[in-house]
Amino acid sequence: MQYALHRRPEHLDKFIAVLYRPGKRNPNPESADWNGDVRVPFNEHRLEFRTRLLSGVHNDLEKLAVLTWYRGCRARLAVEFPDVFAEAEETTAGPQKAPQWERVLRKLSGGAFGPVQQTAAQPLRLILADMQDAAVDFQRLKSQNPS
Repeated sequence: MQYALHRRPEHLDKFIAVLYRPGKRNPNPESADWNGDVRVPFNEHRLEFRTRLLSGVHNDLEKLAVLTWYRGCRARLAVEFPDVFAEAEETTAGPQKAPQWERVLRKLSGGAFGPVQQTAAQPLRLILADMQDAAVDFQRLKSQNPS
C-alpha cells in the first residue's frame, strides 16, 4: 500500500477507491456464481476515474478511519497466517518496500487456482492458507537440510 510508504493523500484516495466500489445489480446469495462480495469486481482500468470520483466525497478523518479498519483486518490476517505476513527486518537503507503481491499472484496461478484471472478471484483466506502451508513446508525442508 503506497500510502503507508509515502503518506501522500492521493495514495490514500486510491486505496479508498479500491475498497469502495459500486454494488452489483441485484446480488443474489442463492446464485451459483455468488462469491460473497456485493461489490462489482475490481477493474484497474477504472481506478483513476473512481479515485477522482471519491477523493472529494469523504473527509480526511473518514479516510483515516477506513485505513485504521483495514490495518486491523490485516493485523488479524497476520495472526492467522504468520508465515505469510512475517515482518520484514527494518533496514537503515530506507523505507520498507511493499510486498510484491502481483508477483505472488502470478506464482500461485496456473496450478490449483487456475489462470491468473481465476486465482485473483479466489477467496483471500484460501490463497493465504495455501501460502501459509507452502511457507511451513519450506521452513521444515530448510531445517532438515541446513546449508
